[in-house]
Amino acid sequence: MPIKIKSKQNNFRRCGIPHPDQWTEYPDDRFSKAELKILKAEPMLLIEEGIEKKSAAKDAKEKK
Repeated sequence: MPIKIKSKQNNFRRCGIPHPDQWTEYPDDRFSKAELKILKAEPMLLIEEGIEKKSAAKDAKEKK
């Protein structure tokens, strides 16, 4: 599952990359477990994990 990160301050740097103040999605293997721990502990960052994009077809199937 992907991880989404949004910074409270545009281009705030953590784990060697700038994080924009807009939600940015990364693949689940982008960060190591140690980096994820650092990112989650950082109060300047908002983190969402396990957000899966649903396709329109998948969404229609689930409604039936």
